[in-house]
Amino acid sequence: GVERLRAVPLALLPAGRGLVLRALIVAALLLPLGAGAAPARDSGGVPVAFVAVETTSQVVAVDLTTKRVVDRIAVPAGPHNVATTGDLRYLLVTSPPSKSVTLLDSFTGRIVQTFGGFGRPLDVAVQGRHAFVTDGRSNFLVVIDLDFRAVGPRIVVPRRPQSVAVGDVALVTHSPPNPYITIIDLGAPGPLRPGWRPRLAVAAERGARDVVEQPDTAYAYVTGRRSGGVAAIDWGRGGVPRWWRRVGSRVEYVSFDYY
Repeated sequence: GVERLRAVPLALLPAGRGLVLRALIVAALLLPLGAGAAPARDSGGVPVAFVAVETTSQVVAVDLTTKRVVDRIAVPAGPHNVATTGDLRYLLVTSPPSKSVTLLDSFTGRIVQTFGGFGRPLDVAVQGRHAFVTDGRSNFLVVIDLDFRAVGPRIVVPRRPQSVAVGDVALVTHSPPNPYITIIDLGAPGPLRPGWRPRLAVAAERGARDVVEQPDTAYAYVTGRRSGGVAAIDWGRGGVPRWWRRVGSRVEYVSFDYY
C-alpha cells in the first residue's frame, strides 16, 4: 500500500554500527513502502532513508539499495518533520498532534527522550548542540539544549511560525496571512536572547512555506505556496531579494545542493 510520508533524512547504515546519518533532508514525498523488513548488510555501507509516517505514527528506515523497510520506530502521534544532529548520532522528530518533539538514537533505533510542552511543533533544525523548533500555536521558536536534553529559551517571533532553517542565523517562515520571513541573529547577543528582524520574502507575498540556507554564504531560498514561486534572498543584507521565479502552483518544500 501507499503510506503518507513527510520529511526524509538520508542516512548511512554501516556494518556493525547501526545507523549513521548524512544529514540530507528531502521533504514532502509520497512513497510506496514494502511490507517486510530487511536486515542490515554484513559489510559495506547501505544508504537508508528515515521517513516520518504520519498515518501510522512511526519513523521508518528504508534501505535505498533494496528498497525495503529495515526498521519501524513508534513515536508520538502524527510525526511531521525530521532533522539530524551535527554528530550524525541522533534524530529529532516533531509531532504536532502530540505537542511533542522526540529525540531518537539513530544507532539503536530507540527513543532517548520526548520533549513536551509545545503548542504545535512543526519544523525542527539543528545547529551545534541546539535544536530549534517552530511552535505554530504559541508563536515561539523553541530552543532545545541537546547536551542537557532540556527545553531552553522560547524566542518570541511574529505570528504563525512554520518552517525554520539554521546556520549563522535562524530563518523562520510564517503561515498565511503573515507574508514575512523572520531573521534571527544567533551570534549576538547570544542564543538565550537573540534579536529578530521581520523581512518580506518576495516568494512569500501570499504566504511563505519553506526555507533553506546555502551553506557558507548569506543566501537562502524561500518557497511561496500560494504564489507558486521560489525566491533567493540575502539575509546578510536584511533579507534583500536576489531573484524570484515562478515555478508552478502549490509550491511546498525546497532543498539546496551544489550539484
